[in-house]
Amino acid sequence: MSTDTRDAKGQKLPHGPNMLSPAILLPALRDAVVKLDPRQLVRNPVIFVTEVVAALVTVLFARDLVLGAEDTVFSGQIAAWLWFTVLSPPSPKPWPKDAGGRRQTA
Repeated sequence: MSTDTRDAKGQKLPHGPNMLSPAILLPALRDAVVKLDPRQLVRNPVIFVTEVVAALVTVLFARDLVLGAEDTVFSGQIAAWLWFTVLSPPSPKPWPKDAGGRRQTA
């Protein structure tokens, strides 16, 4: 089985950089660390509080794993969803408003 990507004429298409290449991975890791900086997140209080709670739940989850507590899956899932919320990109822009101040739906 070939992993080559070919066009309709059967010609091999050029490959872009690998997702795990240092050219992509290093800037992404740097941006992720910068995004988690509380000084940056304090501008958005909801995400800041979500990060604090995610850190707390992660510590509690790790404690439960070390102590061998039951139902660690639940706290692990909560921690994962909280971190996903913190790390997910913001929406590009809000819906525009019409002349009456109401949101346009589409």
